This record gives sequence, C-alpha cells and structure tokens, in this order.
Amino acid sequence: MLSYREPLLKLLDELHELLLLLPTEPELAVHGTRKRTKHLRAVLNLLPEPTPVARKSLRQLSCKLAPLREAQVDRETLQVLALDHPVLRAALYLERLDQVHQHGIAVAQQAIGQILPSYFRSIQSQFGELPQALDRQTIAIGLERAYEKAASKFSTTLNNNTSKTIHGWRKKVKRLWYQGRFIWGDLPADPIHPVNQSNELGKLLGEIHDLDVCLTHFPAQSFPELPPIIIRERQALMSRAIPLGKALHHQNGKVFRQYITHFTDQN
Repeated sequence: MLSYREPLLKLLDELHELLLLLPTEPELAVHGTRKRTKHLRAVLNLLPEPTPVARKSLRQLSCKLAPLREAQVDRETLQVLALDHPVLRAALYLERLDQVHQHGIAVAQQAIGQILPSYFRSIQSQFGELPQALDRQTIAIGLERAYEKAASKFSTTLNNNTSKTIHGWRKKVKRLWYQGRFIWGDLPADPIHPVNQSNELGKLLGEIHDLDVCLTHFPAQSFPELPPIIIRERQALMSRAIPLGKALHHQNGKVFRQYITHFTDQN
C-alpha cells in the first residue's frame, strides 16, 4: 500500500495558502494556484472510482484564473520575442498587452471575491472521503492509463499539428508528470526515467502552447508582424518536441513498463 490521502491533503493545504495570497498578490499566486489544481486532479485520476465533483471544482477554480495567467504569459512571451525582434517593442503592442493584462486582473479579482471560496470548500469537503492508502497495483493501472492516453494524443498531434492537438497532448504529458512525481518523487537522476522525460517534454509543449495562446490574443489583422515570428519560433520548438515525444511514447515504452513493474513489486 502507498500513502494516498496524506500527500493530497498537503497539496490541498498549499492550494489554500495560495488562495489566501490571491486578493493581495494575484500575479504571484495565480500560477501556483493553477499548478496545484492540476496536480490534485492528476493524482485523483489514479483512483479506480471517479471523483467527478472534486475534479470539476478544481477545473473550474483553475479556469477562473486563466485570464490572468494568460495575460502574464503573453507579457513574458512578447518580452522574450522582442529581444530578437525590435518591431514587437512598438507602443501598439505594449498598449494591447496592458489591456489584456488589466482584463485578466479584473476577472481574477472578481473570481477571488465571489467564487473561489465556495469552490475550495466544495473540494475540501470531499477529500475526507478519500482512502488513506492505495495498493500499488491500483496506482500502476492508473499510471499505465495516463501513459497510454498521452501516447494517443501524441499520435493525434503527429497526424494533425494544431494548437488544439498540442494543447491536448500537453495536458496528458503534464498529467503523466504529476502522477509520476507522486509515485517516484522529484526528478530522479536517470535521464530516461518517465518523470524526467515528461517534465522536459511538458516544458517544451508549454512554450508552444504559450505562443499559440499569444497568437489568439494578438490577431494578424491588427498585429501583422507577430504571426510570422511566432510561426518560426513554434516550428523550432516542435522540431525539438517531436523527437522527445517519440522517445517517451514510442521508444521507451518498454522502459516505462519496467519502472511500473518494479514499483508494483516493492513491498
């Protein structure tokens, strides 16, 4: 058996602490809050029985903060791109960026005051019903399921590389990483360990997703200089992500299952 409820309650405490910071430091706390909700959802997916209410509340909590996080990412993305492309430093971009950012703050502040507390109470009330521990075979089945879903999303992306398929692939890779950390801890030294591979790939896919989101906020009709720059950056990142995807989802599938077998054989 592996301790289950205690690590989840620790994540829930961290989420609560971040929520308390949101009213006064929303920009600092929003990213950590969203990460904790995704981590919690990923670990809940290891359960053999679904927990739809808790997962839905966590997803809604994260979505309410998405506009502010996306505004933060837009600003960071354009700042990086502007280092090599002076045209992006124009006042027009800065003005639009400020508008998006202010909108994100307004939406987040409204959510903080009116919605987030009730979501957290709903989540908290359900965690007392979770099992204290899970047997290793149950966890292994959940992890295997996550691995197969991530591989399926990778195949979909190979056949149709769009912002939507990239986003779907990234979500499954990140879920695999969160679940792997729950099992094996943070980043073992082995470079082909699934925790390491999914972490590296997830970061790359995150950068691609950030570019895709930025492009939706700065359409070509109003910002004609931006799309060609983003497309070039995106292609460069994809040229690195595809080999990593093949390594994680195809070439090292046998290695992944060996780790699972070793995990289930432990006392």
